[in-house]
Amino acid sequence: MNATQLRYARERAKQIYEAKVLVIRKKHITEAIELSPQDKELALRKGEFKVIKTKHRWDGGYLSDYISFNAERPQTIDKEATDREIAALTKKYTQLTDKLVLGDATEALEMLERFAKE
Repeated sequence: MNATQLRYARERAKQIYEAKVLVIRKKHITEAIELSPQDKELALRKGEFKVIKTKHRWDGGYLSDYISFNAERPQTIDKEATDREIAALTKKYTQLTDKLVLGDATEALEMLERFAKE
């Protein structure tokens, strides 16, 4: 494998790796749920909220500073699962790049194809 082919194979492996990392990160994100103003008004009327700040007087600010709606949730990320999957993927990527640089070109290209399909 000449230098141009090696550079292309390493770049392709890097592209595949980065695309897979994005997929892993997306997979472990729980999207936030935010109510529309109309839904917030309805939840207020139904009593579907919790008071998060108690003050004796209203000193301005936003409604969300004082109450939390039961139907809303913030975005969450399962960091442990994400890190675990990315670590396994990084290990495969490192083995592939090592094989490309140090090993047999035919075997390295086969590994690249398998890496892309996984």
